[in-house]
This record gives sequence, C-alpha cells and structure tokens, in this order.
Amino acid sequence: MNPHHVELPQLEEKLGSNPAQEVSAISLRVYATLLVCWILTALLVVPAVLPYSVNVEVNEPSPHDIMAPHAVIDRFETTMLQEIARRKVEPVLVVDFSIGATAVEELNKFLSEVVHILELYPWDETKSSEISTVFPEGWEMAPYMASSLAELTSPEIEDIRRTLVDIYFPFYQDGIPQEFFTFYRNQALDELMSRMGNHRGYSVAKGLMEQLIRVNMVVDEKLTQDARNEAAAQVHDVWVVRGESILRTGELVNERAYMLLEDLGMLADGTNWELMLTTTAGLGGLFFLLFVVLNLLAPEALRDPTTVTIFGAITIFTLALGRVVLYVSPENIVFIPVPAATLIIAVLFHIPLAVTFGIILSLMAGFLLMGNAVVLQLFLVGAIASVFGTNSLRQRTDLLWIGMRIGLAQGLVLLLQGATLGDF
Repeated sequence: MNPHHVELPQLEEKLGSNPAQEVSAISLRVYATLLVCWILTALLVVPAVLPYSVNVEVNEPSPHDIMAPHAVIDRFETTMLQEIARRKVEPVLVVDFSIGATAVEELNKFLSEVVHILELYPWDETKSSEISTVFPEGWEMAPYMASSLAELTSPEIEDIRRTLVDIYFPFYQDGIPQEFFTFYRNQALDELMSRMGNHRGYSVAKGLMEQLIRVNMVVDEKLTQDARNEAAAQVHDVWVVRGESILRTGELVNERAYMLLEDLGMLADGTNWELMLTTTAGLGGLFFLLFVVLNLLAPEALRDPTTVTIFGAITIFTLALGRVVLYVSPENIVFIPVPAATLIIAVLFHIPLAVTFGIILSLMAGFLLMGNAVVLQLFLVGAIASVFGTNSLRQRTDLLWIGMRIGLAQGLVLLLQGATLGDF
C-alpha cells in the first residue's frame, strides 16, 4: 500500500440493494460540500477585494489617510511619462518633391515667356516693361531683373536655365530643411558662381536661383504621430502597489489622487457589484476545475464527501490565514501558506494531484493579491517546489530541506523579476 495515499472506502462496500440511488445520494453530498466550500471561500475573499468608498472632491482636503487596497496602474503618472516621451521625438521630415518640381516648372514657363518677348519686341524698353508683367506670382524679383533679361539673347537665357536646373536638381532631390535653408542656398549660389562667374547673365542667374531654391522638407504628420506613439508605447506603466499611500489626512486631493481613487473603484457609490460577481464567479470556476481534476486524478475521492471536505477545509484555512496576513501585515502577503497546503495534499494523496491543487489554490489566493503578479508567481513556484521529495519524506529534517527548496525557488523568481525590470 502506498503510504502517501489516503485509503478511501470502496464503492462496492457502500452500494446497497439500490446502487444507483446510493451513488446519487453520495454525489449530492459531494456537490453540497463543494457548494458550501465555494460560498465560504467567497465570503473570505470578496470582502478583501472590495474597496471601501470615500467621499472626496478635487482641491478639497482628504478626511483621512487613504491607501491603495490593491495594485493599480497610475494612469496620471504613466500618461505624463508617455507625453514626455512623445515630445522628445522630433518631427519626421520627408521631401516634398512637388515643391521643387513646381519651382522648376515656374522657372521654365517664365523664361519661355521672356524668350518669346525678346523675339517679339525690338526695343529694350518695350522688352523690359513686358518682361516685368510676366514675373511668376510670389517671386520677389529685383527691379533690375527685367532690364537685365532684356539685354540677353535667347541662347544666353537657355544657358542660364540649363545651369540653374542642373545645380538645383540635386538640392531638391535630397531635401532642403528649414533650419539649413541658408546653408543650402549659399551652397547653391557658390556653385553658380563657380560655373557662371564670368557670364554676363550671372546677376540674372543669381536672382533667379534665390527664388528657385526653397524649403521642401515638410513634416509628415502620420509618420511623426506613429513615431511618437511608438515612443509612448515603450514607457512602462507606473504602478501603485497595495498599501501605498494615496492621500494623507488634510492633504488636498489633486487630479492624480482622484484618478487613482476612480480606477481603484473607491469613488463608486454603494457596492461594486461587478467586482463582487466577477470574483465570486472566478472562485466558482476554480472549484469546478478542482472537481474536474479530482474526477480525472482521484475519482475515488468524489465518492467520499469526507475527502472532498479535506480539500475544502485546506482551501478555506489557507485563504483564512491569507486574510489574517493581509490584516496584520499586508507587506508580508507572500507568507500565505500555499506551498504548505500543497505539501499536505502531496503527503495525503499523490504528486500530480498536489501540483494541480497547488496551482488552483495559488489562483484562488491570487484574488487576494489584486494585480500583484510577482506574488502570484511566488505562490505557483512555491507550490510546485513543495511537492518534490514528498515520496521520501521520513523525518523532520526532510521538511527543512523542502522549506529550503521552496525558498530557493521563490528567491530565483524574485531575482529574475528584478533582472527583467532592471532592478539589478
């Protein structure tokens, strides 16, 4: 006989003259036991997770000290950090090729009209006055430009046009940002000087280049917004942990504190029925999962209400101790004896059932944590670590080794958490 199994009464011994009725009666007792355990567990857990209501307004003094009943994201601080991250992202600039293309088109059209005027009118005075009427809209041309253009020949103007486009093309292709506009303009003018310094139409070409070169790097709103959203997404959520002070007596309620109280559900009038029903339903689901596990791993246990009561009593006792720990020393919630309860099941039954029960019990205890994922991981790891070595449990020192193993496993979890969050 396996010393770590509880001898359960055989079904055959319990069956009387009408086995079907006997099994049905026993099943009803098991269901009733599980239902009672579920109700008692809900009575233990639900009050611990329901936040008490406070009556405060922004810019009014707090009537008493207020601390967070459970962990919650600090939306105010998180949003502030995200906004700072967004502002650090410079606008994303892209080349608007249409600006350069439009400038070249205006230049070509203007010089074509100038050539037409030169061929149409014989007198320089007439040419000059006609040329002044075809200046491109928005171009700031010096007064001498019309008379200087009137003195040039058509081939000279074509030479100017080709040179200007040849110099300007790489500038508007690569992009001209606003902050470096003067630098790029001077670079273009220096290039023009080196090519046409001795040309009699150089002054005309210089005036045209000053109008031709333009800022053509513009902010891409979508890319900028995407980049800023990406930067904001990299910001880790700021958490307020259970027991952290939100307001002191007499302290003015600011926007951050009010937002925290709202997210914690502490401003709601009356009972938070949604949280109450969600918690109760979650615990019911876990008890149903326990029923399924017992049916798969220890089906004989479901034929004995006493055995089911053992599971229920261990669950209730563990969570009751959790409530005591929460009341006496909330910062030591890790000492809720989930691993010890798992160890008892491993000794009484077998390791697979104990591991599964430990996971279910950890999740039940997790309702008391309200968002503290680290402690939930400690429960899970501790529960699993507690069952190893129970088959060879012979003396008290073996319990010491199991305790050390649990501590080592949980310490490793804390170490990994710290490394992940950058605390080490």
